[in-house]
Amino acid sequence: MADAKCYEILNEYDAAEGSYRILGKKLTDLMADLLDGDSIRVHSVTFRRKERDSLEKKIASKPSGKYACLADITDICGLRIVTYFEDDVARVEALVRREFSIDEKNYENKSAQLDDNEFGYRSVHHIVSLGDARRNLPENKKIKSLKAEVQIRSILQHAWAEIEHDLGYKFDAAVPKLVRRRFYRLAGLFELADQEFMTIRDQLTEYAGQLPSEIVEKPAEVTVDMLSLSVFVEQSAIVADLDREIANIGNWMLVSINDDMASRDAAMLRFLGIITIDQVVSELTKYRQLILDFARAWINRSKTFEEFPDDDPGYDEVKKGIVLMYLSYVKVLSSGTIAIVKTYVNEFFDGDVTMPERLMEVFKSVVDSRGA
Repeated sequence: MADAKCYEILNEYDAAEGSYRILGKKLTDLMADLLDGDSIRVHSVTFRRKERDSLEKKIASKPSGKYACLADITDICGLRIVTYFEDDVARVEALVRREFSIDEKNYENKSAQLDDNEFGYRSVHHIVSLGDARRNLPENKKIKSLKAEVQIRSILQHAWAEIEHDLGYKFDAAVPKLVRRRFYRLAGLFELADQEFMTIRDQLTEYAGQLPSEIVEKPAEVTVDMLSLSVFVEQSAIVADLDREIANIGNWMLVSINDDMASRDAAMLRFLGIITIDQVVSELTKYRQLILDFARAWINRSKTFEEFPDDDPGYDEVKKGIVLMYLSYVKVLSSGTIAIVKTYVNEFFDGDVTMPERLMEVFKSVVDSRGA
């Protein structure tokens, strides 16, 4: 049964509940702005407020006299920041320390508490309040003395914590010996996965940094993928020239290629056996005029019949690298078989059932006119 002090604290909570709601929204919005300002991409920023019954259970579970007032309970309001990568936890922590007042005696770094041979819950916990500058703003009058818990963890650390919590085991002693070893092994795998994702990210960054020179110096060794095509499209003279001519046909403005388009273009080219950047240049050179003739016929037909395939005729802009789509059209249509064209359309154009026949009809008219 709750004692008089518990009821007193609960009454304080009832009076302050609205202020904690304001604090939660303020912290969520502020943290999103601060992260954006420091160019830190995170998976999520979420807020939770401890419910009254949960607070009552917390007070009742502690020794009598542990909490003299509501202010002694520092996790009424909680902010959780989940990062994509483990090393971003330190960046977010530095931001929190810079922008808020920190209650150092309640600081916890769960990773630092693990011995070298231990694996398990890893997260950084801060108890914060508004810094001096924000605390004195008139709009923060109701929340200037309130504290909140800020948890910072990677998405894999978050997954571990959520699953562990769902299983209901918060202490080693509570875990049956039969499964305790499995817990440790799994925690180690999560920690290894965090490290591996950072390594993959760093390798991709290094690879992207090398691409501009490697595409020029050894294009036969650069394979076609999203990153290599994105760089190639931006620096290739033949792509720029053909893109410009195709854009003029459709009266479009050229805009930068995005990851989705580069990924699809890479998949199209690899579908056709074009594996390296050197091959892309060779095929563009070989089919240059046929690409332009087909593009002109296809775009004009699409506008005439108000058909709008994925290259968006009728709109006012088109992505750089559009010539790669027309190269893939020409290559697949040059095979001369409807089966291959249908496979291609099903793979890359959501199975447009009439598109194969339309493509082949236009291509045949272009080839016939070139032979006349």
